[in-house]
Amino acid sequence: MALSINVHGFSNYRFRLYPTPEQEHLLANAFGQTRWVYNHYLEVRRTYYRSQGKGLRYIDTQNMLTRIKRLPRYRWLNVSNAQMLQSALRDLDRAYTNFFEKRAKLSRPRSRLMAKPKL
Repeated sequence: MALSINVHGFSNYRFRLYPTPEQEHLLANAFGQTRWVYNHYLEVRRTYYRSQGKGLRYIDTQNMLTRIKRLPRYRWLNVSNAQMLQSALRDLDRAYTNFFEKRAKLSRPRSRLMAKPKL
């Protein structure tokens, strides 16, 4: 994983991270959970709009996420950092905002194969 950091606007440092196999597994799980939250709430928002004729806000989806994390079926979402999952919801909300303000196309589900990191 490559990372560029701009320090005080004067120079860039480029780092390459080499996670251990355990860290790779934890990262893969975290990214998978984030992707699942994004895709799940994309579908929830679409279904809600089709049935109710109005959209959901970020706070609505955040409250739904909090409720489903308490259900036994979705306990696996408690493994990762809550802020990562909330960030996925904010990204989805921003995608909808950009769409309605004619700055982007309607969001599509994310997949593992969408973006390959540049090395």
